[in-house]
Amino acid sequence: MVDTPKILDRRYITRGTWVYLTGLLVRLGARIPLLFIAGRAYGPALYGEFMIAAGLAETAAAIATLGFKRTLFTYMNEAREEEAGIAVRHALAIGLGLGCLLSAVLMALAPVLAPLFGVPEAADKIAVFAWITPVIVATELLLTATIFNRRLRYDVWARCVAEPGTQTVVAGAFYLMGMTQVGLLASYAAALTAACLTALWGYGEQFGLKSLWGRVAFARAADMTRRSASTGVFDILTMVMARIDMFVVGHFFSAEGVGLYGMAQQFLTLPDKIGKSFAPVVMPVLSEALHAGDLKRARSALAAMIPRQAALEGALVFAFIVAGSFLLTFFGGDKFEAAAPVLAILSAGILVNDLLAIAGLPLVVARPMVNPGAGVVTLAVYLAAVAAVESSYGIEGIAVISVFAALIGNLWRLQAAYQVLFQDAPGAASVAKSAAE
Repeated sequence: MVDTPKILDRRYITRGTWVYLTGLLVRLGARIPLLFIAGRAYGPALYGEFMIAAGLAETAAAIATLGFKRTLFTYMNEAREEEAGIAVRHALAIGLGLGCLLSAVLMALAPVLAPLFGVPEAADKIAVFAWITPVIVATELLLTATIFNRRLRYDVWARCVAEPGTQTVVAGAFYLMGMTQVGLLASYAAALTAACLTALWGYGEQFGLKSLWGRVAFARAADMTRRSASTGVFDILTMVMARIDMFVVGHFFSAEGVGLYGMAQQFLTLPDKIGKSFAPVVMPVLSEALHAGDLKRARSALAAMIPRQAALEGALVFAFIVAGSFLLTFFGGDKFEAAAPVLAILSAGILVNDLLAIAGLPLVVARPMVNPGAGVVTLAVYLAAVAAVESSYGIEGIAVISVFAALIGNLWRLQAAYQVLFQDAPGAASVAKSAAE
């Protein structure tokens, strides 16, 4: 007997893979000139200020999103017989409220945070840029909603066309106007706004903008917040781990050190986006399978995803390790060549950890408390290692610590995912019950 759902799942994952690959190639075309502009026109110090300000706003947005980027599929599934837009409206109300609150907090703390992270001259920039946080939140939630019906084009248009294209054009325009002090942050704000407008367009096409207007029930919002909190903690810890290197390098070194480290990380945007792009492709399938207690289908979905991700990420990582020094000099100039060892370390680490991080996807549905627990372990390992080493081994030492801490957390998740997908297989109904709760 033909297993129709599994065949449809594989076709969807294959199609989604090619859609995102096409989008990533377009994104690459837009980011290549951006790397030239950021490296050669703005330099390491201004790039370091940009990375700190952006990191603070993005971390605040991860807190405000409260895990809905992963759990919104569940609430939309539950509301299928009503209107999926009701769940989106409640998630947006929660996220935007928190986003505005955190923007105000960042604005007030900017004079303290700027010198703490080695960019004392950027306090005003951080204070103003903090207000992009609600825009990031809205973009994430609206794009998540557009993927609910397995339509990926809006996500690709927003992240791979509107955002990088706008940032490149605006950054170049500000440089030509001689406004380099604010050019990178202004370009990123414009890019995020363009992505948000694209997400709004996509959501309107599928669900209608009228679904965003209406009463927000406190009881429903409180229930969604409670149920999404554990996943939210995991997402917050993930974002903190993605950005903490910038803050640590800034604290121990300088804005220029942050710029060097940040440029190495900028090259990793592509393999990182490849890793992250597979999650929205597979999550609708995984969520349906786990809610139905069909563990065989869930394993099949992950098995279809892993080799594709490994092949795409692996090719880029190999290029960055072999030709990192040349690429950094070519795009950023001689000053950025010093970041080549960091690029090699982080490239190898991102490939291994992204593949292991796939284990965290089924845990979002079946065992939501495991992911935040693993995140706490990762952060604890990282902070302990940084406290022991401090600045002894330069920015390369920070890169090694980052990779090692992420590895520990992902191994923690891997053993829990193995139990869910294999050892609990005879009790599939109990997994479905756990997922529903």
